[in-house]
Amino acid sequence: MNPLIYGKPFDIAARLLLATVGGYFGSIWAAILLAPLLPGQKHTQVLAAIELVFLIYLLVFIWAFTRHSLKTFSAEFTGFLVITGTTVWAIHGSLA
Repeated sequence: MNPLIYGKPFDIAARLLLATVGGYFGSIWAAILLAPLLPGQKHTQVLAAIELVFLIYLLVFIWAFTRHSLKTFSAEFTGFLVITGTTVWAIHGSLA
């Protein structure tokens, strides 16, 4: 079996870096946006959103390594980060 099935070692490192760092910010921002939409009291909404962070983070890792092209993944993922980050900033006035 070819250990470089996803491409060159740089591609694997870039996907890993994008999924790790970008996945952190993307999942946190998505949880911030999802929390008010979830049913229940405020503390229940926050706890459910925190649980969803792990699922979103896992999905980002899966997404990073299922795309055949690094360019395609990085473009799609950058779009995801821009949309979630801009929406959080527009609603809350900051990214935190």
